[in-house]
Amino acid sequence: REIEDVKIIYCSAGLGHTLAISDKNELFVWGFNNCGQLGLGDQITRWSPEKMTQDSKGNRIPPFKKAVCSYYSTYAITERGKLYSWGKGYLGHEGKSTEFLPRRVETLKRNFTDVFCNKDMFSVYSPIK
Repeated sequence: REIEDVKIIYCSAGLGHTLAISDKNELFVWGFNNCGQLGLGDQITRWSPEKMTQDSKGNRIPPFKKAVCSYYSTYAITERGKLYSWGKGYLGHEGKSTEFLPRRVETLKRNFTDVFCNKDMFSVYSPIK
C-alpha cells in the first residue's frame, strides 16, 4: 500500500528483485533479498514495494534519478551524479563484495549521468568536459 498513490517514472528488474523510482526521486524496492540486493539492511524478502530510507552511514537516502538491478546487486545515481551500490558482487568498494544498505562508491572520483548493468557487471557514464 505504500506505493499505491505514488507516480512511478522508472522501473528496473533483476533476477528476482525490482525497483521503482517515483516522480519525487524516491526509491522503492521489492522481491528476493538473499544477497542484500534490496538495500534495506537485511536479507528478508519483500513481496510488496518498500521505500528505501537510509544509506550505509545511517544518513537519509539522497534523491535518485536512475537505478538498475543486476542479478544480485543494485546500482543507483543521485540527482547530483553520485554513484551508490548494494547487494553482492563487484560493487566498486575497495575490498568489499557485499553491502546490505546503499553505499556511495567513492573509488570513482567523478560525477555520473547514467548507469547500466547486466547479470554480473555494471558500467557508468561520465561526460568528458
